[in-house]
Amino acid sequence: MTMYMPILVKGFEAMDDKIRFTTSQVDASLGVNACAAYASGDFKKAQTLLLEILDMEPSNWLARFYLATCYMKTDQLYAAQRAFRQIYEKTNDPELKTKACSLMQRVSGEMIEGGEKKPSEFGRFLDAPGLRLL
Repeated sequence: MTMYMPILVKGFEAMDDKIRFTTSQVDASLGVNACAAYASGDFKKAQTLLLEILDMEPSNWLARFYLATCYMKTDQLYAAQRAFRQIYEKTNDPELKTKACSLMQRVSGEMIEGGEKKPSEFGRFLDAPGLRLL
């Protein structure tokens, strides 16, 4: 099923005003609901739905792109940076790779500018270098 979601990232120019969002293994209503939540600005709900899609389709790079954008819009900057980097490193779509690279740089800049003001989501991931589990 193919759905269309508008790109809603302030200051980011898309090559067109919509991006194609395709799912093949999930219930179509899940994708439609994710699109609707994203378009209405309910990014927390969109995150939940996009994570469900990615559980079934981990290589759905468009879903991951929108998840990264949701993270960015909810100030989860480390998660956004990580998701954009994964897209940049693994997708074969040159347009998506370019968008992910641009937004990854933007998120990195916001993290540097924000310093202590930005939430860090604890600042680390379980696979982060230097993390010691007790």
